[in-house]
Amino acid sequence: MPLQCTAFTPVPHGQGMTAVMRMTDIPEDEIGDILAEFPDFSLCDLGEHDEVTGHGSVLWVLSPPQETALWVRWVQVDGGVIHRFELLPFCLATAPEDSRDSDTECALFADHPVDHSWDVTDPLKSALARLTPADYRRVTGLDDHDRPED
Repeated sequence: MPLQCTAFTPVPHGQGMTAVMRMTDIPEDEIGDILAEFPDFSLCDLGEHDEVTGHGSVLWVLSPPQETALWVRWVQVDGGVIHRFELLPFCLATAPEDSRDSDTECALFADHPVDHSWDVTDPLKSALARLTPADYRRVTGLDDHDRPED
């Protein structure tokens, strides 16, 4: 299985908040929640990809029945980072019946590059799943029952 991209970026709060305030498709009652939950950093959700492919990370899933999420997308250019915030529909693909994730919908945006989310392995999640219970508590500060499955 391909590994998840390990690129991360600081999320530019000012730019993101301005973008959210201008997006007319976001329900008014969700704007405050989105702004309150804005992360400081975001990890690319895509599978490993080349330098040309932009990174992407979901920041907020809009309330049902919307099939849309707020994403931060970024590219590295000339030693800097260019961010953009977009409302994107989810990919409509579903995992094949013969996979362990059958009936799982792809958690990435429509027309995403590279692999679907069920084909991508999070290297940190896999490493945490292999720790002993004592090491897991030491590294994460969480109880063993919170441990992700590999």
